[in-house]
Amino acid sequence: MLRHIVLLTLAVILYVGGASLANSEEFKLANGMSVVFEQTPRTQVISVQAWVKTGSVNEVPKINGISHFLEHLVFKGTKNFKPDELDAVVESHGGRTNAGTSKDFTEYHVTIPVEFADIAFKVVSDMVFNALFIPEEIEREKPVVVQEIQRKFDDPTYEMWHDMVLD
Repeated sequence: MLRHIVLLTLAVILYVGGASLANSEEFKLANGMSVVFEQTPRTQVISVQAWVKTGSVNEVPKINGISHFLEHLVFKGTKNFKPDELDAVVESHGGRTNAGTSKDFTEYHVTIPVEFADIAFKVVSDMVFNALFIPEEIEREKPVVVQEIQRKFDDPTYEMWHDMVLD
């Protein structure tokens, strides 16, 4: 597990506080991975984020939506956390978890009081490296993702954006 935390430390964007990235340190590792670190004095919150360079742009019609679906599934059980336990552990320490998928990235994050940074690293690391993809959870999550995708059609601005930008 320590190996994964160390790897994740190098692979995440560490963002402490809500300031701009103007004062951040950014560098690339030999493997091409980017690391961004910013510390904001007197801020007592840490956000540990893992950004994966994949999204819907990498999908073909047969697997359309798989990036978004996988984003959901990493929360549904890992080597060290049972389904729904990830959120419970983070929330019981005053934090929150979330993720998002776009055309060219998928992002996972835990934002938590800085004294529980170890929990944030453990949770994000386990989600990225040790997701179990439990068959029952896969079936349970399918309608959730479909409903999320369908929600965009309930937004009138989506149709306008789609017609103006995508067509």
